[in-house]
Amino acid sequence: MAKAGGGGAGMTGHERRAWLVVGSLFTTLFLVFGSGYNTAGVFFTPLLDHFGWTRAQLSLLQTTLALAAGLVVPLIGWLLDRLEARVVIVAGAACTGIGFLLASRADAFVPMVAAYALVGVGLGAATLLPVSLVVANWFGARRGLALGLAMGGTSAGGMVMTLVASRAIEHGGWRDGYLALALPIFVIVIPLVATTVRTRPAAGTGSTVAEAASALPGLGVSAALRVRSFWLIGLAQFSFA
Repeated sequence: MAKAGGGGAGMTGHERRAWLVVGSLFTTLFLVFGSGYNTAGVFFTPLLDHFGWTRAQLSLLQTTLALAAGLVVPLIGWLLDRLEARVVIVAGAACTGIGFLLASRADAFVPMVAAYALVGVGLGAATLLPVSLVVANWFGARRGLALGLAMGGTSAGGMVMTLVASRAIEHGGWRDGYLALALPIFVIVIPLVATTVRTRPAAGTGSTVAEAASALPGLGVSAALRVRSFWLIGLAQFSFA
């Protein structure tokens, strides 16, 4: 795993590869997470004007997205134990991009809900869970820094992709707005992840986080349920969701 070290000139090939992975994951969160979770508001008024849907119906679109993203997470965890992370991320990114394409062609409420559900599934597969796993496997002492840099794509992407969608809607309408979100996913994210991201370093370059964790003492389920910090963490996760 990548160690803490000096500047770029002193990095090993493995360390350079590890930071390349971080850059790819940042880009993924920037273009996938930023587009999926943060841009819904800019479509609200255009969809309201075009279809005449109620505000409750429009709110249901984002609710559907969030629900789909949450429900798919256990399946994504199961898949990450069995498949390369890049396969899961690429599949999730493709789902997100296809969802945006379908949204751009929707002509009724039900197809739009289905499109948002597909976007949500893609977000669950391509963003936070696999990114956290990959960074944990590639980094040791600088894991927190690497994860923080990768996760920075969520907020940066949210700001930029909201502006991109707004500009596309302003010049071409809401259908072009969805196309503007889909295109970078297919052109940038999928090829980048497929060529640069791996679940863990090649054999012999260091133990994975799972192997290192197996040597650490831990709590059983019954003991964990009696620990206050367990419930505080659970409450924080629930509040975020």
